[in-house]
Amino acid sequence: MDSGFKEIHNSDTPLYGPKMILFAGFPGLLHPKLHELLKGASLGTVSRAFLSQEHLDRELGDLFALPDRTGEGEASNLPRAILVAGISQGELKALMAHSKRAGMRPPLWAVLTPTSVTWPLKELLGELAKEREALLAWERTRTPTKRDTYANY
Repeated sequence: MDSGFKEIHNSDTPLYGPKMILFAGFPGLLHPKLHELLKGASLGTVSRAFLSQEHLDRELGDLFALPDRTGEGEASNLPRAILVAGISQGELKALMAHSKRAGMRPPLWAVLTPTSVTWPLKELLGELAKEREALLAWERTRTPTKRDTYANY
């Protein structure tokens, strides 16, 4: 499994895959807010689908081929995640910043890659959870820097 953190730049070059955003683990009542989030990040016309338990064993490549708004309004008990493909890195940065400004509980984030396209959703969510735990463990053990101290004022 090739996983890890990659730096995001402000490039206009599209990321790998079809231009689409997949939402996992968001209750149906929040789907209208997710549409607003996309509009606010200038991604309102991008296709999107809402994933649930029934999608866990499907490959990411198949999920990114779902019809626009698949699963809209349906419940999902998956871990909260936002999976993107085909948008630019700059658009991804804008989406991430907009979700943070909107006060969204931090979801797991992933970008479709040529390696991950054949992974089942279940496998990706498991890897993302491991990555988040590793990051949180690192944050708990590191010594605060002078910059960190001043940033908290």
